[in-house]
Amino acid sequence: MRRDITELLRATPFVPFVIHMSSGKDYSVQHPELGMLTQAAIYVSDGEQVHRCSLLHVSGVTVQEPVS
Repeated sequence: MRRDITELLRATPFVPFVIHMSSGKDYSVQHPELGMLTQAAIYVSDGEQVHRCSLLHVSGVTVQEPVS
């Protein structure tokens, strides 16, 4: 999962994606500077607060469809 998230954060052009947690919560990464990946977690900012998402609890990642 860590490799997938790394690739998404480094993609050119960047495409927003959603991190799905085992708790059922979802966190949207709208810009590569709003997500910071460490060895154990990804930190996601929604503009108001920063959420720590343990990589052990990430159940999936979905690329968002472009809005037309």
